[in-house]
Amino acid sequence: MAKQPAKEPSQRQLRVAEEIRQALSQALERGDIYDPDLTRRPVTITGVSLSPDMRNAMVSFTPLGGGEAETSLKALTRQKGHLRTHVARTVHMKYVPAPSCVTRMSHRILRRTGRTTMRMRTTDGASASR
Repeated sequence: MAKQPAKEPSQRQLRVAEEIRQALSQALERGDIYDPDLTRRPVTITGVSLSPDMRNAMVSFTPLGGGEAETSLKALTRQKGHLRTHVARTVHMKYVPAPSCVTRMSHRILRRTGRTTMRMRTTDGASASR
């Protein structure tokens, strides 16, 4: 049986993703999550994408002022537990999504790759049914 193509995010997923983005942005802005690398090079949370079951969140960011994102990525990965705890305290949900951080550019690549894969699946499914 062929897999169904991926659906667009629901309104609830979009709304929850925006709340998570705001919660993370506020926590980093106020200094609730402390890391020396994040203090030296602040980051901007540019978006959050949730999985369909809302158990995983892909957090995309960009370093403020541009520059190298590798140290910021390592710092956010180190603070993943603190980020999840802050989201749990701020956004009231039954299950708090597990965050995974990616740079804005890799987020674009992942989304583009996902679309390409989805197109390939639909064209493969169409040709297989003939």
